[in-house]
Formats: sequence, structure tokens, C-alpha cells
Amino acid sequence: MLSCTYSPRSPVHSAKSSENVGGLAGIGVGDTGMWTGKFASVLLVSFFRASRADPRRPHLGQRWRAPRASPLVLGHRGDSANHPENTLAALKGAMNAGADGVELDVRLCGSSELLVFHDEDLQRLCGDPRRIDDLSLQEIADVRVGGEPIPTLLEVLNALPLAVVNIELKRHPMSQALALVTACAQAVTESRSLGRVIISSFDPRLLLMLRVLEPNLPRALLFAEEQGLPLRRGWLATTLSACAVHPEHVLVSGTRMSRWRRRGYRVHTWTVDDPVRIAELARIGVHAIICNDPGAAIASLA
Repeated sequence: MLSCTYSPRSPVHSAKSSENVGGLAGIGVGDTGMWTGKFASVLLVSFFRASRADPRRPHLGQRWRAPRASPLVLGHRGDSANHPENTLAALKGAMNAGADGVELDVRLCGSSELLVFHDEDLQRLCGDPRRIDDLSLQEIADVRVGGEPIPTLLEVLNALPLAVVNIELKRHPMSQALALVTACAQAVTESRSLGRVIISSFDPRLLLMLRVLEPNLPRALLFAEEQGLPLRRGWLATTLSACAVHPEHVLVSGTRMSRWRRRGYRVHTWTVDDPVRIAELARIGVHAIICNDPGAAIASLA
């Protein structure tokens, strides 16, 4: 069994890592790999179908939309300030701390199961350079992060029946995109979680495919300050028929919040742990705050 060390304050923990967004500012220009191989035809068909698809957005479940005086609080990779990130201990810990739900990351392993894990490899959390997509589920079963196993998405959804769940699709090679979207939809269906999940990604191509293949799954566009203007302003959300926008918190202002509200979007912002900023975002009117320490965030909203 491979035992992994874990530091909750690792460098990429308080914000989305650059692998999420670094290659996306110039989508359609620099990412020539997306047009090669058998996936090219699937992507082109997705664009064609999207142009003819029903433009209406899928509905978020009542757990997301219930009127309340303060924003929803979601644990970023669970209660990751106090537990190993994206493990069942962290995700259950967030709910035990009073969170309304969790944000988690998913990626495919080598045998095509969908794991709840942020990085492409085990290096940061385990000191092991092996890539997740090179390991089978059986091999992953021997890995521990801070003493905790790496769960599958289906295991997490079944273990947290009362949580709202933001499932972030990590950027994958386009050759794996169809398997990624299909596996995510299957886990949501098998766990009967449709009314309490939203699927987000920095990669609009994945959300476009999701819109075409699984139009009833609610979608949200993630974006960060470091991205190019079209992405960091969330302009693609309309094309993707997104229900929500998920901006980095530094992009949220009263003016932008009013604009997003007029366009019918819910606004779920990340990753916020400063109590002053949390209170400010609540006054602006965001619908959900994604944080590393949900217990502390809830206290700052009291």
C-alpha cells in the first residue's frame, strides 16, 4: 500500500492550479491537438448539434434554489483545511461542519473509472510521479492520501445523500473527453443525484459536449482572473446554456453581480477563506461561496 503525505496548505490548495486555466486562454488557436484523432468528428458534431439544441437551461434542483438569507457554503475539496482534500473524510467533514455541500474534482483513471482527485499525478500529495490515468482502479485502491483512500465519484455521491455537489471536470486530453462526460453522467444517474449536482469546468469544450449529450445536467462555467478576456468575463456561458457562472472571487463586484443576475445566472464563487471578503460577497449577493474551511466561513456569516 502506498501511503501519501498530505499538507492542507500546499501551494495549489487555496486557488485553482494553473493547469486548469493556463492552456485555455487561447482555445481554438494554440490547442491543435483538439482537432486530431477520432475525437475531432465528435467535437464537430457537438458544435453542430449545439447550434440546433434547445437553448433553455436545465433547472437546478430545489436544494440549490431555496430562498435563504445568506449564501450556500460549499467545502472546497471538502473541509480541506482540516482533512486530506477530496477524500471522504474531508467531504463528510464539510457536512459535519455545517456546509450545505461540497466542491470536488474528478478525473479518469487508467481503467476509465471516475476518481475524486485534483491533480494529474500523485506527486504533490504522495511524492509519487505516477499519473492517475496510468493507474487502474485496483492500483489506486492501494494509494492513501493522509491515510485516506481515493474515492470514486459514485462512492462520494452515495455517501453524501444530503449534500449539494459541485462536480468539477478536470481538463483531459480531448481523446478522453467523451469517456469523462459519459462516466460523470452515469455516476449521477446511478446515485439518483440529478437534483443536487451541478457540473462545472474551466474547459468550455467539455461543457459543450455535456450540453449536447446530457442536456438535463446543470452546467456552470468556471473562470479565473488569469484567463483571457472572453473566458474571464464568462461570455461563453450563454452558448453553453449554463445555469451558473463560477468566477474566481476577485472577479466578483457589485456591477458584475448585477449583470449576471439580470442574465439569469446563479453565481458560485471560489476560493474564499478571508472572513471580511466572505461577508462582502454575501452583501453583494452571491449565491454560493466555495471555501477551504466551511466551519469558519459559516461563523463569519453568522
